Formats: sequence, C-alpha cells, structure tokens
Amino acid sequence: MLKLLLELNEKLKAIEECIIFKCNELDAKLSNELSLKKDDMEDYELELVVSFFHKDLEDPSYELNESMKHIVTDSHYGFIGSEENYFYYPKNDFSSKYDCCGLFYRLYKGLSVNNILSIETIWWDIMPKYQYKVLFEPVLNKIAKRSNIIYSKDYNIYIPQAANSEKFVIKRLDRIYFYLSAEFKSINETFLKPLSDEELFFYHSQEYIDRLKSDTKLMESILRVSLPEYLSLDMVHRYILSSIKTQCSGTIKAAELAMRDGWAINLGGGFHHAYKDRGGMFSPYNDYALATIHLRKSFPILKIAYIDLDAHVGDGVIEFVKSDANFWVFDMYFAIDRDFEKGFDLRSTKDSKINLIALNKQTKDDFYLNVLKTNLTRFIDALNPDFIFYNGGSGDMFGMMDISVDGMIKRDLFVFTLAKERNIPICMCLSGGYRYENYKAVSQSLAEVVKMMS
Repeated sequence: MLKLLLELNEKLKAIEECIIFKCNELDAKLSNELSLKKDDMEDYELELVVSFFHKDLEDPSYELNESMKHIVTDSHYGFIGSEENYFYYPKNDFSSKYDCCGLFYRLYKGLSVNNILSIETIWWDIMPKYQYKVLFEPVLNKIAKRSNIIYSKDYNIYIPQAANSEKFVIKRLDRIYFYLSAEFKSINETFLKPLSDEELFFYHSQEYIDRLKSDTKLMESILRVSLPEYLSLDMVHRYILSSIKTQCSGTIKAAELAMRDGWAINLGGGFHHAYKDRGGMFSPYNDYALATIHLRKSFPILKIAYIDLDAHVGDGVIEFVKSDANFWVFDMYFAIDRDFEKGFDLRSTKDSKINLIALNKQTKDDFYLNVLKTNLTRFIDALNPDFIFYNGGSGDMFGMMDISVDGMIKRDLFVFTLAKERNIPICMCLSGGYRYENYKAVSQSLAEVVKMMS
C-alpha cells in the first residue's frame, strides 16, 4: 500500500510540474501585452484545463467528472482582477501561489488510484481570456452594446491538442478567431441552440447528415485533421459538430437582425464550402443556404446578393444558386486548382447569377481594392438587391494573397459603406483566418465597421 501511495504521489508531482512549467512560460509571453491594459478594461482571466488519457478510457478522464474541466477555480489564482491588483499583472512566481490540493481532490474524485497510475498522456493547456488587445480593441467593448453582434460561448471548438494537422490549427479556446470566449460586459451573449437535424434537413440530405454521425473518416476529410483514436464519435459531435451547428444558428439570427436593423455580424459561421450532400474545407454545413431558406419563410421573393471575399471560392454557396432563383453571387478569390477539384469548373461557368473574379498570387492592396471597388459597385448597382450576405475572410495561411491589415479594414469598410449608402441590409459572417496573427487584423477591422454602423 505504501508503495502504491508513493507511486501515486510521484505521478501527481509530475502532473503538477508540467502545469507549473506551462504557467510560468505563459507569464513571460503575456507580461508585455498585459502591461498595456486600460483602466476601463475587463479583468484578465486565466483558465487551466487538464485532461488525462489512458488506454482503459474511451474519453479523456475529465469526461468522468464535469468539474474536472475547470480545475482553475480551486487550484490557482484564476481571476487576476481583484481590488488589490486590478491595474497591474502580478510578477510573483506562479509556483509560489499554486495549490495542488484542488487538483488532487478532483483527481481522486474523478479517477481511481489505478486509473491515475495508468495515465499514459497528460494534456494540459492554459487558456488566457485576455481578449482586448489580442482580439477586440477596447473601443469595440464600449460601443458593442448598441451593435448587432451575435456570439455564443458555445461557438468554441474544443479538441485535444493531440489532434494532428499540418495545415490547419484547430481553433481551440486559446486560439480563438471568430468564437469569442471573453466575457464582454457590453456584448450580450446570444442564447443559441444548435440546429436540429430537422432544421438541417431544410437544405442538407438526410443521408449526408446521418453519415456525419457515424463516419469519423468523413469528419477528418471535412475538417482536414487527424482525429485521435481515443476521440469517440460522441465527443466529435459534442465538441465539434455541436459548435458548428450553433454557429449556423447564429448566422440565421444575424440575418434576422440585419433585416430588422440594417446590419449584423455573426462572430462565427461562414461555412461556404458545404454542399447539399457533402462537406469540405472545414464546412460540414452550409449556414448561408440554411439562413436563406429561413429568410424565405417571411420574405419569399427577397433578392439576395452574396459577397464572398474569402481567399477561396465559395463553391458550396455557388451550388446553392441552382436551387434559389433570387440568389446572386459575387466571389473574388485567389485562383488555385484545388478550388475546382470537386468537378464543378467555376472558371467556365456562363451563369449570369455567378460573378467570379480570380486573383493572382500575392495581390497587393491597391490593385485588390481597385478591382473590388470597380466590380462590386457595378454588381450591386446592376442587381439592386434587397439583402446582402457578406463572407469576410481575413487572409488565412492558404490564401497566398498579400493583403495588409489596412487593406482588409478598407475592404470591409467599403462593403459595409456600399450597403449602408443604398439602405441594403447586410449580414456578415467571419470566414478563414487561421493564423494567430489574424486575430489583431480581425479585431481592428470589426472595430472600425462597428463604429461606422452604430
């Protein structure tokens, strides 16, 4: 028994050392940005998530106990924003404040001694919820109360770090692009339910939806990742598909708000590669098709213009044009053969409802904006639409264009100005932008858009 306890103690010490090392590493990386905090900004929150894997468990061990997902509440400083340190970030060493009692308690509560000793992999991550400098400038926090921004914490996709992908960085909670996890006091979180199967059937085939529920390889091909063997289909649905269905619900909500108030932004969605009976390029469901079908219930002859400025052509939305007589597409993208692998050669289309502009590699701001302004103005004025969907990409790692942050801001402001001057309701969804650097670009651009539209 004594030997067993000693082994257990060594195992727990190893876990503790891993966590402390990670936290100290994070301290150094964030100290500079945290020094830039403003007096009127939210508290900085640091959350710790630990998962334990071993061969006898199908799911990570924290699945055995919901409370183990948030060890932070009992184990370390959690909220750095109390009265005594509101305006500065404490420099004291994390290990001097770390108390493993909470961690040990939750381990014992969630796992048996034998389970702990059989742990083969420890996955741990520190997730900063300091989003203002990284994601949204303080100005957005001040004005967002009167803005139509749709966001839910359920947008967050969680997947263990062990998932292997050379091309795509899974948007975990610490790498948020369009799923905001910070608690902005002046951005009221929208209560959204994931779309049900019945709601998905309004556009997608039942056979395809059923396959998503049972085919891990299909999910891997759509998300372009290698899912860990221990990741059960049930976990895939809870942590990935449920999030995406919630974002689709957000696009529908944003479309409703745009019709009512003239504009709205969904901080998610933009799944423009999903077809009726198949997905692709991180898009299992087509939120634009689903939102359009929803709008048709109240506005059956609404003339809709879809503007896509993501680096990749929105092939899934273009397919949807075939099933909707009052839906037009303007898509300006980087020409790459991979976009045409699905057998629908967009370069040869003669459909006047589909307006495509292919750009070359490393297109610069001036040329890009000139082409956009000339062609999009002509497209909108000729069509005179009743509603605009805007899919705003942010130059992800696959785009291979060379648009600056300033160019992206000017692009977004131009699109919204075009709609505002013509009194056309506009609904924007975020799309693309998987690099860490894109956080700041998106934050600056959306801040300017919200200021102009509010």
